[in-house]
Amino acid sequence: IGAGAPILLVCFRFAQGFSVGGELVGSYVYVVECAPRKDRAFYGSFTLASANCGTLLGSAVAAIIHVSMSDKNVHNYGWRIPFLASVLLAGVAFWLRKTLAETAAFEEMKNSAEGLEPNPIRAAIVKHPKQIMVVVSVACLWCSGFYSCFVWMVTYLDDLSDRKMDGALLANSIAILVLVVLFPMAGMLADRFSTLRLMGIAAVIALVVGPASFYALSRGEIGWYALGIFPWCILLSMYGACLPTWMVESFPVHVRYTAVSTGYNVAQMMFGGTAPLIHTALTKTNAGMDLWPSGLMLSGFGGFALVGLYVHFRANGNTNYLDSENGFQNGPMSEPAKHDVGGDMEPKGDVRA
Repeated sequence: IGAGAPILLVCFRFAQGFSVGGELVGSYVYVVECAPRKDRAFYGSFTLASANCGTLLGSAVAAIIHVSMSDKNVHNYGWRIPFLASVLLAGVAFWLRKTLAETAAFEEMKNSAEGLEPNPIRAAIVKHPKQIMVVVSVACLWCSGFYSCFVWMVTYLDDLSDRKMDGALLANSIAILVLVVLFPMAGMLADRFSTLRLMGIAAVIALVVGPASFYALSRGEIGWYALGIFPWCILLSMYGACLPTWMVESFPVHVRYTAVSTGYNVAQMMFGGTAPLIHTALTKTNAGMDLWPSGLMLSGFGGFALVGLYVHFRANGNTNYLDSENGFQNGPMSEPAKHDVGGDMEPKGDVRA
Protein backbone atom coordinates (compact mmCIF):
# COMPACT_ATOMS: atom_id res chain seq x y z
CA ILE A 1 0.00 0.00 0.00
CA GLY A 2 3.00 2.25 -0.44
CA ALA A 3 3.23 5.28 1.83
CA GLY A 4 0.10 4.14 3.65
CA ALA A 5 2.07 1.36 5.37
CA PRO A 6 4.36 3.54 7.50
CA ILE A 7 1.48 5.93 8.22
CA LEU A 8 -0.68 3.08 9.51
CA LEU A 9 2.23 1.71 11.52
CA VAL A 10 2.79 5.06 13.20
CA CYS A 11 -0.94 5.38 13.94
CA PHE A 12 -1.03 1.91 15.50
CA ARG A 13 2.03 2.75 17.56
CA PHE A 14 0.28 5.88 18.80
CA ALA A 15 -2.71 3.76 19.82
CA GLN A 16 -0.39 1.32 21.55
CA GLY A 17 1.30 4.18 23.39
CA PHE A 18 -2.02 5.59 24.62
CA SER A 19 -3.02 2.13 25.82
CA VAL A 20 0.24 1.47 27.64
CA GLY A 21 0.23 4.97 29.12
CA GLY A 22 -3.09 4.29 30.81
CA GLU A 23 -2.97 0.59 31.57
CA LEU A 24 0.55 0.50 33.00
CA VAL A 25 -0.20 3.28 35.46
CA GLY A 26 -3.48 1.53 36.25
CA SER A 27 -1.50 -1.52 37.30
CA TYR A 28 0.63 0.66 39.60
CA VAL A 29 -2.45 2.03 41.34
CA TYR A 30 -4.29 -1.29 41.53
CA VAL A 31 -1.40 -3.36 42.90
CA VAL A 32 -0.16 -0.78 45.42
CA GLU A 33 -3.67 -0.07 46.73
CA CYS A 34 -4.24 -3.81 47.22
CA ALA A 35 -0.82 -4.52 48.76
CA PRO A 36 -0.24 -5.04 52.49
CA ARG A 37 1.05 -1.84 54.03
CA LYS A 38 4.43 -3.24 55.07
CA ASP A 39 5.04 -4.78 51.61
CA ARG A 40 3.85 -2.05 49.26
CA ALA A 41 7.17 -1.48 47.50
CA PHE A 42 7.72 -5.23 47.09
CA TYR A 43 4.30 -5.69 45.48
CA GLY A 44 4.66 -2.47 43.48
CA SER A 45 8.03 -3.60 42.12
CA PHE A 46 6.33 -6.40 40.21
CA THR A 47 4.40 -3.90 38.07
CA LEU A 48 7.47 -2.48 36.34
CA ALA A 49 9.22 -5.87 36.53
CA SER A 50 6.37 -7.46 34.56
CA ALA A 51 6.38 -4.56 32.09
CA ASN A 52 10.08 -5.16 31.56
CA CYS A 53 9.35 -8.85 31.05
CA GLY A 54 7.39 -7.68 28.01
CA THR A 55 10.42 -5.72 26.83
CA LEU A 56 12.57 -8.79 27.50
CA LEU A 57 10.22 -10.94 25.46
CA GLY A 58 10.35 -8.43 22.61
CA SER A 59 14.13 -8.32 22.73
CA ALA A 60 14.36 -12.11 22.77
CA VAL A 61 11.95 -12.46 19.83
CA ALA A 62 13.94 -9.86 17.86
CA ALA A 63 17.15 -11.77 18.61
CA ILE A 64 15.60 -15.05 17.43
CA ILE A 65 14.28 -13.47 14.23
CA HIS A 66 17.65 -11.92 13.38
CA VAL A 67 19.51 -15.17 14.08
CA SER A 68 17.11 -17.40 12.14
CA MET A 69 16.45 -15.14 9.13
CA SER A 70 18.52 -13.36 6.56
CA ASP A 71 18.54 -9.56 6.59
CA LYS A 72 16.46 -9.60 3.41
CA ASN A 73 13.74 -11.78 4.93
CA VAL A 74 13.70 -9.72 8.11
CA HIS A 75 13.03 -6.57 6.10
CA ASN A 76 10.52 -8.29 3.81
CA TYR A 77 8.27 -9.96 6.37
CA GLY A 78 10.13 -10.95 9.54
CA TRP A 79 9.55 -7.64 11.30
CA ARG A 80 5.79 -8.28 11.14
CA ILE A 81 5.94 -11.45 13.27
CA PRO A 82 6.15 -9.73 16.69
CA PHE A 83 3.24 -7.44 15.82
CA LEU A 84 1.06 -10.38 14.80
CA ALA A 85 2.04 -12.40 17.86
CA SER A 86 1.07 -9.53 20.16
CA VAL A 87 -2.58 -9.98 19.10
CA LEU A 88 -2.68 -13.05 21.37
CA LEU A 89 -2.04 -10.83 24.39
CA ALA A 90 -5.11 -8.72 23.64
CA GLY A 91 -7.39 -11.56 24.76
CA VAL A 92 -5.57 -11.87 28.08
CA ALA A 93 -5.77 -8.11 28.67
CA PHE A 94 -9.50 -8.09 27.87
CA TRP A 95 -10.13 -10.97 30.27
CA LEU A 96 -8.27 -9.23 33.08
CA ARG A 97 -10.18 -6.03 32.49
CA LYS A 98 -13.54 -7.83 32.68
CA THR A 99 -12.84 -10.01 35.72
CA LEU A 100 -10.76 -7.94 38.17
CA ALA A 101 -12.72 -6.25 40.96
CA GLU A 102 -12.09 -2.66 41.94
CA THR A 103 -9.88 -1.91 44.93
CA ALA A 104 -11.36 -1.28 48.36
CA ALA A 105 -10.11 2.32 48.27
CA PHE A 106 -11.94 3.01 45.01
CA GLU A 107 -15.16 1.29 46.16
CA GLU A 108 -15.12 3.29 49.39
CA MET A 109 -14.73 6.53 47.47
CA LYS A 110 -17.48 5.59 45.00
CA ASN A 111 -19.91 4.81 47.82
CA SER A 112 -19.02 7.86 49.91
CA ALA A 113 -21.10 11.02 50.12
CA GLU A 114 -18.71 12.81 47.76
CA GLY A 115 -18.82 10.02 45.18
CA LEU A 116 -16.58 9.90 42.12
CA GLU A 117 -14.71 13.03 41.07
CA PRO A 118 -16.70 14.39 38.08
CA ASN A 119 -13.62 15.90 36.42
CA PRO A 120 -10.48 14.19 37.74
CA ILE A 121 -8.18 15.82 35.17
CA ARG A 122 -9.19 19.30 36.26
CA ALA A 123 -9.09 18.35 39.94
CA ALA A 124 -5.61 16.83 39.62
CA ILE A 125 -4.14 19.80 37.75
CA VAL A 126 -5.84 22.50 39.86
CA LYS A 127 -5.36 20.94 43.29
CA HIS A 128 -2.05 19.10 42.88
CA PRO A 129 0.04 20.93 40.24
CA LYS A 130 3.19 21.00 42.34
CA GLN A 131 3.19 17.28 43.10
CA ILE A 132 2.51 16.43 39.45
CA MET A 133 5.56 18.48 38.46
CA VAL A 134 7.57 16.72 41.17
CA VAL A 135 6.49 13.37 39.69
CA VAL A 136 7.70 14.56 36.27
CA SER A 137 11.05 15.50 37.79
CA VAL A 138 11.46 12.27 39.74
CA ALA A 139 10.26 9.95 36.96
CA CYS A 140 12.66 11.50 34.42
CA LEU A 141 15.57 9.32 35.58
CA TRP A 142 13.67 6.07 35.11
CA CYS A 143 12.16 7.11 31.76
CA SER A 144 15.39 8.40 30.21
CA GLY A 145 17.58 5.72 31.78
CA PHE A 146 15.52 2.76 30.65
CA TYR A 147 15.04 3.93 27.07
CA SER A 148 18.68 4.92 26.81
CA CYS A 149 20.21 1.74 28.22
CA PHE A 150 17.79 -0.97 27.15
CA VAL A 151 16.06 0.36 24.03
CA TRP A 152 18.37 2.78 22.21
CA MET A 153 21.68 1.19 23.23
CA VAL A 154 21.03 -2.06 21.39
CA THR A 155 20.24 -0.10 18.21
CA TYR A 156 23.44 1.88 18.63
CA LEU A 157 25.64 -1.20 19.13
CA ASP A 158 23.94 -3.20 16.39
CA ASP A 159 23.58 -0.51 13.74
CA LEU A 160 24.76 3.04 14.46
CA SER A 161 28.20 2.51 15.96
CA ASP A 162 31.42 2.18 14.00
CA ARG A 163 32.37 -0.42 16.60
CA LYS A 164 29.40 -2.75 16.29
CA MET A 165 29.10 -5.44 18.95
CA ASP A 166 28.31 -9.00 17.92
CA GLY A 167 25.39 -10.42 19.86
CA ALA A 168 24.06 -7.02 20.90
CA LEU A 169 20.44 -8.23 21.01
CA LEU A 170 21.33 -11.24 23.15
CA ALA A 171 23.44 -9.12 25.50
CA ASN A 172 20.56 -6.64 25.82
CA SER A 173 18.14 -9.46 26.63
CA ILE A 174 20.44 -10.74 29.38
CA ALA A 175 20.79 -7.22 30.82
CA ILE A 176 17.00 -6.79 30.94
CA LEU A 177 16.68 -10.21 32.61
CA VAL A 178 19.14 -9.08 35.30
CA LEU A 179 17.11 -5.89 35.75
CA VAL A 180 13.87 -7.85 36.15
CA VAL A 181 15.37 -10.26 38.69
CA LEU A 182 16.68 -7.35 40.78
CA PHE A 183 13.31 -5.56 40.98
CA PRO A 184 11.71 -7.62 43.79
CA MET A 185 14.94 -7.53 45.80
CA ALA A 186 15.00 -3.75 45.53
CA GLY A 187 11.32 -3.64 46.53
CA MET A 188 12.09 -5.58 49.73
CA LEU A 189 14.92 -3.18 50.51
CA ALA A 190 12.57 -0.23 50.00
CA ASP A 191 10.07 -1.69 52.45
CA ARG A 192 12.91 -2.06 54.91
CA PHE A 193 14.60 1.33 54.49
CA SER A 194 12.02 3.55 52.63
CA THR A 195 11.35 4.21 48.98
CA LEU A 196 12.59 7.79 49.05
CA ARG A 197 15.94 6.79 50.52
CA LEU A 198 16.53 4.03 47.97
CA MET A 199 15.54 6.30 45.07
CA GLY A 200 17.92 8.97 46.34
CA ILE A 201 20.81 6.51 46.46
CA ALA A 202 20.04 5.37 42.91
CA ALA A 203 19.92 8.95 41.65
CA VAL A 204 23.31 9.67 43.22
CA ILE A 205 24.76 6.57 41.51
CA ALA A 206 23.43 7.84 38.17
CA LEU A 207 24.94 11.24 38.83
CA VAL A 208 28.35 9.66 39.42
CA VAL A 209 28.61 6.83 36.87
CA GLY A 210 26.90 8.36 33.82
CA PRO A 211 29.83 9.43 31.58
CA ALA A 212 32.17 6.56 32.53
CA SER A 213 29.53 3.86 32.07
CA PHE A 214 28.49 5.15 28.64
CA TYR A 215 32.11 5.43 27.58
CA ALA A 216 32.44 1.72 28.40
CA LEU A 217 29.26 0.91 26.51
CA SER A 218 30.59 2.63 23.38
CA ARG A 219 33.65 0.31 23.17
CA GLY A 220 31.73 -2.36 21.24
CA GLU A 221 33.13 -5.30 23.23
CA ILE A 222 31.12 -7.62 25.45
CA GLY A 223 33.37 -7.13 28.48
CA TRP A 224 33.14 -3.36 28.26
CA TYR A 225 29.37 -3.66 27.70
CA ALA A 226 28.95 -5.70 30.90
CA LEU A 227 31.04 -3.18 32.83
CA GLY A 228 28.97 -0.27 31.51
CA ILE A 229 25.48 -1.76 31.76
CA PHE A 230 25.74 -3.39 35.20
CA PRO A 231 25.60 -0.11 37.21
CA TRP A 232 22.44 0.82 35.31
CA CYS A 233 20.87 -2.56 36.06
CA ILE A 234 21.52 -1.92 39.74
CA LEU A 235 20.41 1.71 39.95
CA LEU A 236 17.39 1.40 37.65
CA SER A 237 16.13 -1.67 39.54
CA MET A 238 16.41 0.33 42.78
CA TYR A 239 14.68 3.32 41.24
CA GLY A 240 12.04 1.50 39.22
CA ALA A 241 11.07 -0.81 42.09
CA CYS A 242 10.25 2.20 44.29
CA LEU A 243 8.72 4.52 41.70
CA PRO A 244 5.20 3.00 41.40
CA THR A 245 4.65 2.91 45.17
CA TRP A 246 6.06 6.41 45.64
CA MET A 247 3.78 7.85 42.95
CA VAL A 248 0.62 6.06 44.14
CA GLU A 249 1.16 7.17 47.73
CA SER A 250 1.60 10.77 46.59
CA PHE A 251 -2.03 11.49 45.61
CA PRO A 252 -5.50 11.06 47.14
CA VAL A 253 -7.75 8.34 45.75
CA HIS A 254 -10.19 10.63 43.93
CA VAL A 255 -7.45 11.89 41.55
CA ARG A 256 -4.78 9.22 42.03
CA TYR A 257 -5.07 7.40 38.70
CA THR A 258 -5.29 10.63 36.70
CA ALA A 259 -2.57 12.50 38.56
CA VAL A 260 -0.06 9.64 38.43
CA SER A 261 -0.84 9.08 34.74
CA THR A 262 -0.35 12.76 33.97
CA GLY A 263 2.99 13.13 35.74
CA TYR A 264 4.44 9.80 34.65
CA ASN A 265 3.39 10.06 31.00
CA VAL A 266 4.58 13.64 30.68
CA ALA A 267 7.95 12.41 31.93
CA GLN A 268 7.89 9.56 29.43
CA MET A 269 7.09 11.98 26.63
CA MET A 270 9.68 14.60 27.61
CA PHE A 271 12.55 12.36 28.68
CA GLY A 272 11.91 8.78 27.58
CA GLY A 273 10.57 9.59 24.13
CA THR A 274 13.26 12.14 23.28
CA ALA A 275 16.28 10.33 24.78
CA PRO A 276 17.01 8.10 21.73
CA LEU A 277 16.75 11.10 19.39
CA ILE A 278 19.14 13.16 21.52
CA HIS A 279 21.61 10.28 21.89
CA THR A 280 21.67 9.73 18.13
CA ALA A 281 22.26 13.44 17.52
CA LEU A 282 25.08 13.45 20.05
CA THR A 283 26.82 10.49 18.38
CA LYS A 284 26.66 12.25 15.01
CA THR A 285 28.31 15.38 16.40
CA ASN A 286 30.97 13.39 18.27
CA ALA A 287 33.61 12.31 15.77
CA GLY A 288 35.05 9.62 18.04
CA MET A 289 31.63 8.02 18.49
CA ASP A 290 32.23 7.80 22.25
CA LEU A 291 29.07 8.02 24.33
CA TRP A 292 30.31 9.93 27.35
CA PRO A 293 28.22 13.03 26.41
CA SER A 294 25.12 10.80 26.49
CA GLY A 295 26.17 9.55 29.90
CA LEU A 296 26.65 13.12 31.04
CA MET A 297 23.08 13.87 29.97
CA LEU A 298 21.78 10.99 32.11
CA SER A 299 23.87 12.24 35.03
CA GLY A 300 22.04 15.53 34.62
CA PHE A 301 18.71 13.70 34.80
CA GLY A 302 19.95 12.03 37.97
CA GLY A 303 20.57 15.47 39.43
CA PHE A 304 17.14 16.65 38.27
CA ALA A 305 15.53 13.64 39.96
CA LEU A 306 17.40 14.40 43.18
CA VAL A 307 16.00 17.92 43.14
CA GLY A 308 12.48 16.53 42.76
CA LEU A 309 12.98 14.08 45.63
CA TYR A 310 14.33 16.87 47.84
CA VAL A 311 11.43 19.21 47.03
CA HIS A 312 8.99 16.40 47.72
CA PHE A 313 10.51 15.55 51.08
CA ARG A 314 10.74 19.19 52.17
CA ALA A 315 7.06 19.69 51.36
CA ASN A 316 5.62 16.45 52.72
CA GLY A 317 8.10 14.73 55.02
CA ASN A 318 6.87 11.26 56.00
CA THR A 319 3.19 11.74 55.14
CA ASN A 320 1.43 9.73 52.47
CA TYR A 321 -2.16 9.49 51.34
CA LEU A 322 -2.56 5.70 51.49
CA ASP A 323 -1.74 5.64 55.20
CA SER A 324 -4.16 8.51 55.84
CA GLU A 325 -6.93 6.81 53.87
CA ASN A 326 -6.44 3.59 55.83
CA GLY A 327 -6.62 5.34 59.19
CA PHE A 328 -2.93 5.36 60.08
CA GLN A 329 -1.65 8.54 61.70
CA ASN A 330 1.82 9.97 61.25
CA GLY A 331 4.26 9.56 64.11
CA PRO A 332 4.82 6.62 66.49
CA MET A 333 2.73 3.56 65.62
CA SER A 334 2.87 -0.18 66.01
CA GLU A 335 3.53 -0.66 62.29
CA PRO A 336 5.78 2.24 61.19
CA ALA A 337 5.31 3.79 57.77
CA LYS A 338 8.33 2.88 55.68
CA HIS A 339 7.75 5.16 52.70
CA ASP A 340 8.83 8.79 53.03
CA VAL A 341 6.22 9.87 50.57
CA GLY A 342 3.30 12.23 50.06
CA GLY A 343 2.08 15.00 47.84
CA ASP A 344 0.65 18.49 48.48
CA MET A 345 -1.23 17.06 51.45
CA GLU A 346 -2.44 18.03 54.87
CA PRO A 347 -0.81 15.87 57.54
CA LYS A 348 -4.16 14.91 59.10
CA GLY A 349 -7.82 14.72 58.25
CA ASP A 350 -9.96 13.15 55.57
CA VAL A 351 -7.90 13.24 52.38
CA ARG A 352 -11.04 13.17 50.24
CA ALA A 353 -12.52 16.27 51.85
